[in-house]
Amino acid sequence: MVHVDSRAVQAITTLVGRQDTLDELTRTLANPRRRLVNLCGVGGVGKTRVAAELHDRMAETGEYQAIAFVRLEHIFELLSPATVAAYRRPGDAPTAAADIRAPQAVPTTEHNDQSLKVVLRRRICQEIASALKLDHHTDSTDFDRLMEVLVEGIGERRTLLVLDNCEPNVGVVVDVIFGLLNNTPALQVVTTSRAFLNLVGEYLVQLRPLDVPCTDDSRDKATGAAAMQVFLDRAKAAGLRDEVLAEPKQWAAVVELVRMTEGLPLFLELLATQLRVRLPAAVLEIHGKNRLLSLRAASGTVGLPRQQQNLMELVTSHWDACTPEQQLLWARLSVFSGASFTLDAAEAVCSGGPIAAADVVSLLDELVSRSVVRPASPDGRHNQHGTLREYGKMKFGEMCEAGVEDEQQLQERHCAWVEKFSARAALAWFGPDEPKVLNDVRTELQNTFGAVWWCKETGQIDRGLMICTDVLRVRVQFFYAVEAEIGAWIEGLLAHPGKATLPRIAALSVLVFMRVVLGDKDGARRRLEEMERLVKEFGDIGPMPAVLAAKGTYELFSKNNTDALDILAEAAAQFSEMGLEGDCHMALLLRALGAGVFGPAEIADAATQECLGHALKHGSVWGGSWGRWATALPACSVMADVLPGVLDAQLGLGDGWGPIWDVEVQAWWLAFNGETVSDFRLAAVLLGGAIKLQDRHGVLIRGLEPFKEWRDKAAKKIIAEIGFPAYRKAYEEGTKLSKDEIFAKMLDDEDSSQPEILDPRELRIAAMKVSGATNADIAGKLNLTVSWVEQNVTRIYRKTGCKNRAELAAWFTARGYA
Repeated sequence: MVHVDSRAVQAITTLVGRQDTLDELTRTLANPRRRLVNLCGVGGVGKTRVAAELHDRMAETGEYQAIAFVRLEHIFELLSPATVAAYRRPGDAPTAAADIRAPQAVPTTEHNDQSLKVVLRRRICQEIASALKLDHHTDSTDFDRLMEVLVEGIGERRTLLVLDNCEPNVGVVVDVIFGLLNNTPALQVVTTSRAFLNLVGEYLVQLRPLDVPCTDDSRDKATGAAAMQVFLDRAKAAGLRDEVLAEPKQWAAVVELVRMTEGLPLFLELLATQLRVRLPAAVLEIHGKNRLLSLRAASGTVGLPRQQQNLMELVTSHWDACTPEQQLLWARLSVFSGASFTLDAAEAVCSGGPIAAADVVSLLDELVSRSVVRPASPDGRHNQHGTLREYGKMKFGEMCEAGVEDEQQLQERHCAWVEKFSARAALAWFGPDEPKVLNDVRTELQNTFGAVWWCKETGQIDRGLMICTDVLRVRVQFFYAVEAEIGAWIEGLLAHPGKATLPRIAALSVLVFMRVVLGDKDGARRRLEEMERLVKEFGDIGPMPAVLAAKGTYELFSKNNTDALDILAEAAAQFSEMGLEGDCHMALLLRALGAGVFGPAEIADAATQECLGHALKHGSVWGGSWGRWATALPACSVMADVLPGVLDAQLGLGDGWGPIWDVEVQAWWLAFNGETVSDFRLAAVLLGGAIKLQDRHGVLIRGLEPFKEWRDKAAKKIIAEIGFPAYRKAYEEGTKLSKDEIFAKMLDDEDSSQPEILDPRELRIAAMKVSGATNADIAGKLNLTVSWVEQNVTRIYRKTGCKNRAELAAWFTARGYA
């Protein structure tokens, strides 16, 4: 089963009063004919939280073969004319690419509107593909191709897709949903939106505010109201004491305060936090009807639904209750794309003027205690509710108009932070913390995108190119299949004419490398020629290992020039002398890959062992998996039998690139080292599966000339052993398998009637499962992906013959395991 870790919210507070809605949603999804369910309600009513709880509930049942939660808010937020221009393709409606201004300043034209819709559809498809682990590594800015990837990847698997925050552009979301539902018979979609989708087959579940007590309810009855339970839970967390509630005057004030919220959870949380410093009666006096009416007029909320008016009025009063420094931090935090940030980022970006960097942590704690900012998640990230962030953004705009704040200064600090973050990651990724660095870079991609947009808007082209280059040096594009997106950033920046500079040359060098390994020889050649032209224009450039690495990669894998092995060796040496061990490793890996397919054996053995030794020396987990992979290449004197272990390790890390290469080379290994008809037949199955995976994922390994040659040799060897009809039948079988089925074949994970002994890793997972840990708990503890843990739990149940946790516990106890 495919599972996604991208929960929209952390369950840091108790969910109250939504059991009936969750039960209704569960019953609705149990009917396979209910393909589209829209969880609809006003802002602040808790749609995202309920949808996230539904996602977790359905994931635990195991009824779906694939399930994902996808946030759409940041997609609608970040798109601007600059983005549209970067993603435009031939045939798209034209847009004013030169008119690069802030999103709110975009002039509305028919062409701009059409281009924006085209880009939005692509971006939504990209997010869905990424969430479902349908990694696609080629030109995924093509909407039609992305839709094909989604349809083919989902296939007939029972899949649940939760799309959160659809309301900014419901029409575009509907376009994507319509295409998916019409072509994937077992897909069900749950959306959250303030608006109806108006799509045939839409099943509407309205999320209404929580029930509030009546004025004359007894204390017991009032306490039973869901809104009262939420309010008391949050109020007690804010410091409200039971002895205060025992006073009749204060209790009556609490009842009236809860009634004022009309049951909106966000409203309840914001109001409850005000009890930190005031008694309920004092808070009620502040928010009496006369006060609300004056706020309504001042905040310009007249015309909104009553509940939204009241919410905005409370937000305004919340703002008024903050100190000027707290207000300023609230406003400045709106610069973070996707409303997500770390404390370090907040200190670097939002300090200055009245806010000292050392004061940010205490100010942020105050905003958290007031529910303006959510507490940090386990990975240390804060975020804000969309309504509160938009209010902060509005207030920041007012400050800029008043001349007390400068938007350019804030954007500049944000860009400087992203620049430092990317540069640090490019230096630090190679080592024991590699999985964390990769994840951090991916998590910050939205903020990186915002910084690159700022660079392009302000004409800082070289700066934007260096940010993109550093991101690519981390290799995040291969791990998470974001080559097309980051490539579009660079292509958009390079489209601006400029003289030969080191950042331009460096950006072109990483583009050459990326195009080569994707099998795009023509694209690699064009960028290589442009890079070499700029090098000549620049003049005396001195040591430039990135240029050597790009040239060596192209010559070796696009032109079969084995002299390039020496070029890559020189590049690695220069990188190492400069202290750039991560870049050095990439040159060593490419050299090992080339030597492993070209030979001779003594060079292949030396190059692959050097690459593996370099990774082990520096403690690089992912790099080590690739180093072991290289030792299985056919030009080595002995093809190491390590690929199933490499695949298992890379799946555990969440690698979206390596497993495709693992399957291809394992097919070769079996072809050249097999001993039985079963071995050769499996080799043919894996060859067919590999070609299917490459078509699905865009990793065109056969686009590399030496790899195509070895594939042909492997096929001929298999045919010589079992004959063409048997080869063809097995090959066709492989092309029809799903990704998980192909991986299971390679891992020899066939069903067995005999229970097997668990290995140490499986025993550890089984022990955690018996102790009550969820798959997500285990994944977090072991720093692995949830999907990998789920696959291993399934394998454990199969090996032990158990059907559930209770039976596994009995099996565990019977064997004396602790």
